[in-house]
Amino acid sequence: MQRKIFPQLLNLCENNKILLLVWARQVGKTTLMKQLQEHLQASGEATYFLSMEKYSVLKQLNENPEQLFSIIPPISSQTYVFIDEVQYLDDPTNFLKYLYDEYHDNIKLIVSGSSSFYIDKKFKDSLVGRKQLHHIKSFDFEEVLMANDQQELIPYLQSWSVPGMYEDALRNYYEEFITYGGYPQVVLSETVQEKKEILTELADDYIRKDVVDADVKYEDIYFKIIKILANQVGSLVNAQQLSNTLDMSLPTVKRYLYIMQKSFHIGLLNPYYNNPKKELKKMPKVYFLDMWLKNHFQRNFESSSERVDIGSHLENVAYRQLLEKHSHTAIKFRRDRQKHEVDFVLDDAPAPYALEVKTNIKKFAPKKYRAFIESYPDISLTPIDLEQSMFLPYGNHG
Repeated sequence: MQRKIFPQLLNLCENNKILLLVWARQVGKTTLMKQLQEHLQASGEATYFLSMEKYSVLKQLNENPEQLFSIIPPISSQTYVFIDEVQYLDDPTNFLKYLYDEYHDNIKLIVSGSSSFYIDKKFKDSLVGRKQLHHIKSFDFEEVLMANDQQELIPYLQSWSVPGMYEDALRNYYEEFITYGGYPQVVLSETVQEKKEILTELADDYIRKDVVDADVKYEDIYFKIIKILANQVGSLVNAQQLSNTLDMSLPTVKRYLYIMQKSFHIGLLNPYYNNPKKELKKMPKVYFLDMWLKNHFQRNFESSSERVDIGSHLENVAYRQLLEKHSHTAIKFRRDRQKHEVDFVLDDAPAPYALEVKTNIKKFAPKKYRAFIESYPDISLTPIDLEQSMFLPYGNHG
């Protein structure tokens, strides 16, 4: 299956900047890179694919960037070099910078990294002016339908009007998406048992790799924090309280929260204020970037209609959907001194707007949000429920 972002990435292969693809492990970055390679090869282009998980290759490239030419043939014309899992290099910044500065007229680098934590720590000069950074997320709902050969349902996501004959199918696929997430392996598996087994492997193996690679000293504490957060979705994150509860230093707790964000496990939302400096002083709210991880650590894969935590669950569903349309930093929430709260405020749209998630949209009472409406008269506030969350990436807001 060709990802929706594929044509955009293919166009970006035409310039000489480094194309850097990042997100969590196992979301399909390697597959996407190999599809790009196959397309370019079919067009007659010279391409080479190197994985930094292969020790012999990693060892040579760590010695000197010029060792690249002892691995691939001499380059005499435009050549595409794919480098998978670049964070394993000792100094990926200098490696990529050197190759770009010396050979950008002849070499186009397409590079993947499994976590922006490593990118942040090792890409010291941020390769300003040399790179194009793209987040390769797990499948969105539209891609889930594509993977299940349900293309005929996709147009109804844009129309917000679903014929009765398709309603059950669309809702069933959506329920599966918000329960088991959008990781390609999971979406393509056929049984619920198989999905759960793959998710257990992802949690126990790939997240642990993030923990090890990030030099986390107290692995058990790290996983305890994830479990606590999974059961506090949509709530304020009090790092000091976590520190007291776990008998762990505050700097350690803050570092672990940072790693979880940079490994694309959680998103911490800032509150919405007219004064940006004030936002940074207030406690954030927590959501998970893929529904499977939250559900796994809650040990709860029940359907929405059966969940006791339906309110916070739907908030996380809405957050995941909003990520398809907005940058994480643009998704905020509003909480005033009287603790009146609005779930989401989107401030990167041409016209900022706000959303309040409800299990029953008929119970939305505008008068409860009078303070917000009066404080921000130019920001429209709209209630949404589970069914409407399905259409959020295609909505007419903003």
